Amino acid sequence: MEPTSSSIQHSAGGSYSADVRLRLHVNGTVFRLAQLAPDEVVLKEATALPEGDAVMVAVIDGHEQKWAVRIDEAVRAASRVSPVRVVPIEIERML
Repeated sequence: MEPTSSSIQHSAGGSYSADVRLRLHVNGTVFRLAQLAPDEVVLKEATALPEGDAVMVAVIDGHEQKWAVRIDEAVRAASRVSPVRVVPIEIERML
């Protein structure tokens, strides 16, 4: 398993931290995400994003959930935050 900052951790007190992996699929390229929300994503690293259809993916403790989104405006390379909106598109054609 690849190490992440959110790997499962158990302590003597019984606390638990979920294994969370977030990514954004855009035009065949996968971008790692730091955060996602219904109306924006925060990239792990600043990079350019093209406008168009995309898929947000959250894998939490091995359970995957996907949302089809649209990036309405291209994001310049210096930015980590991109506004997105959820759209009803067929996700399978996006991945």
